[in-house]
Amino acid sequence: MLLRLMIILGLIALVLFAALIYYLRFLVPLRPKETGFEYVSVESQGVVRELDHEEYEDLKQGLMLHPADGNSPYTKSRYLELTTDKQMKGYIRRRSVPRKIRIISYKEWMNIIDEKLKYGI
Repeated sequence: MLLRLMIILGLIALVLFAALIYYLRFLVPLRPKETGFEYVSVESQGVVRELDHEEYEDLKQGLMLHPADGNSPYTKSRYLELTTDKQMKGYIRRRSVPRKIRIISYKEWMNIIDEKLKYGI
């Protein structure tokens, strides 16, 4: 009887521990609430940037689609998550980006792209 009780309590503790790990890993925001759209873009190099107006509208419409729909945008649940072609790019909730990662403006991103094109990088 005592053995059964200990097994049941052990299983309950294991389930509670797994639920705690899930909660901490997927549900706790990694950064404080910030202004701006709920989602940001992660580029192939790991740079996180704000969306431009067109991306914002497309993503807003795409999020209303069923996730299994081929037209829905790829949204990441974690910053380090890779796409099927092993790249970091994709959309992610702003609060799922680690605090140490800076979110740059779209204008700043375009300046970086212009510099790369200018110097052929």
